[in-house]
Amino acid sequence: PPVLYRKTGKKQALAIVKIAGGSILSACSVPGLFLYLFSTMFPGNPLQMFPVIPLILLVGGMGLLSRGVWEVKRIGRFKTYLKTLGSKTYCTLERLARSVGKPVRFVRRELRKMLEEGLFLQGHLDQEEKNLITSDETYSHYENSRLQMEQRQAQAQLQEHRGEDSKLQEVQVRGNAFLQKIRACND
Repeated sequence: PPVLYRKTGKKQALAIVKIAGGSILSACSVPGLFLYLFSTMFPGNPLQMFPVIPLILLVGGMGLLSRGVWEVKRIGRFKTYLKTLGSKTYCTLERLARSVGKPVRFVRRELRKMLEEGLFLQGHLDQEEKNLITSDETYSHYENSRLQMEQRQAQAQLQEHRGEDSKLQEVQVRGNAFLQKIRACND
């Protein structure tokens, strides 16, 4: 069987490093912020400092920390998607959304990004973006079925249109017959 999904071990490890690094940077900013607050208690203190460096550490650390947490949650949702799929190679976005407790719109956007990143190695969203298809073979079957259905619909519309044309011709024939009777009566 082909490999359909990318492994997430490296991504998860990098996310954990971001969490740890962000936590350390944020923690390192705390003593600097306390020093700044302490120095503001004594106006004219020659040791009065500006909180630029501690603030940069705090903002950078919090940014790194939040990004790491976000990535860990996203990897968790990816694993939940895989559990929901099980051995199948297709699933509705509605079912995937229920499995992670998020709206379908959120899951659709997230799956698009995951597809761009290559987490689903052979992944596709169907034309209406209501189903996730995770193998090229299944997607090929889906596309063939969709094209056949479109052809059947086009043929049905053509036959319906032909039926309307024959009705129109029938009305024209009757109308012409009435016109001939009217002319005959007038003569």
